[in-house]
Amino acid sequence: MKKKEYIKPEMNVFKADMQAILADSQIETIQLERASETDYTEEQVKTLWDREETKTIWAD
Repeated sequence: MKKKEYIKPEMNVFKADMQAILADSQIETIQLERASETDYTEEQVKTLWDREETKTIWAD
């Protein structure tokens, strides 16, 4: 039986400006807000890290 090789999933998050919203819905209105500077503080981001050495963020 051949051993399967698994790739560890990782995600990188980059800060980007909102360009446009492409989807339109007449049923409900979705309010999008730009993240504030307090959302990018070291303490806020540190709670999301899997390990402090690699600073990777896990998501399910």
